[in-house]
Amino acid sequence: MRLNDFSEDKTEISKEILNRLGVKIPANKNKFNIRCLSPDHDDHSPSMNINLEKGWCKCYACGYNHALTTVYYERFGTSIYKDLNIGVKRTYVSKAPVSIDFSKIPEIDFTFEGNLTSIKNNPNGVKWAQSRGFTLDFCEKNNIKYGDFFITKQKSDPLNKKEWNYFNKCVVIPIFENSKLISFEARDTQGKEAWIKWRQEHGVEYDEKKYKKVLYPSHSSINTIYDFNKLDTSKPLYITEGLMDMFSLRTEPEFKNSSCLFHCTPTERQIYLLNKFPQVIYVVDNDSPGLKACLFLMEKLRDKVSFLIPPCRPGIKDINDILQGKDASIKTVKDMIAMGWMDRVSDSIDELKGLIDLKAKTSGRHKIQTTGRHRITN
Repeated sequence: MRLNDFSEDKTEISKEILNRLGVKIPANKNKFNIRCLSPDHDDHSPSMNINLEKGWCKCYACGYNHALTTVYYERFGTSIYKDLNIGVKRTYVSKAPVSIDFSKIPEIDFTFEGNLTSIKNNPNGVKWAQSRGFTLDFCEKNNIKYGDFFITKQKSDPLNKKEWNYFNKCVVIPIFENSKLISFEARDTQGKEAWIKWRQEHGVEYDEKKYKKVLYPSHSSINTIYDFNKLDTSKPLYITEGLMDMFSLRTEPEFKNSSCLFHCTPTERQIYLLNKFPQVIYVVDNDSPGLKACLFLMEKLRDKVSFLIPPCRPGIKDINDILQGKDASIKTVKDMIAMGWMDRVSDSIDELKGLIDLKAKTSGRHKIQTTGRHRITN
């Protein structure tokens, strides 16, 4: 592209920034969603909205909200205008930190159309609960629902069918903050082939490469910790990477004060919320991403975060693996407690770094175990 093509056109400059960032731009679209550009957000679905005309990006999951010129400056340490040799009088990049009020509930822009029912009223829901090791009464108590078919739309542009999300035969966990629905986790119960077949039969466009077993609706936000307003901030908090491990913990009353991050690495707002608790115990996944995410949090909240790894058994990566029956002798969280699992809580950053190094050297061939140095006090 020639230099004169950029001029003061934000659209062309936005495209050039995205090209340099390696982002694929859909044809004939000025607004679209991509995976978050924030280096601190391990985004598993397209949560960031891009506006080419305004030169702006906003992630509805983690709250990352910047001009694309700022993103470019953060990534490359220089101005896109300088690199393009374009002289401008305005200042596009501010070196001052952006002030964000993390006490505010994340903004959302979606509506829900459809009905959710009790999980025990549908064979697919019952089968899913059994496969996860949850009783139907437990699912009812924890607001785990089932949806045969439902749609989400962009609230500000409800007629735009490209922004519609279709959900079919899913287990659904609504996500609230301060009684406001800000997202939900939908878990497919049918598999990829059934997902493709349904879309073919109903004339819905799809890309089979984009099939995911776990989905969150577009224009929603998971920049929170689950059930935040129902948690006791005067007591230690157990956190997990995902909802399934958190629910597994909640099968025992010792873990009533527990929550999850929806991804392994916490966002700045999630750190702000976690800092309200006197102690945070991260029940990590027994893999490199989980351990590294815990290290990140421990370095952010010094002297407040401890970690606890699942029992080091063959085939066990996380807590829900136990409830799924993947171990021959340990079947429940109560079994884990009886074998002294909670005594293995550690608050040593050096120990965690050693475990990360060991995990890298063994390349996952051997599970790792902590010695345990920090007992939780309620």
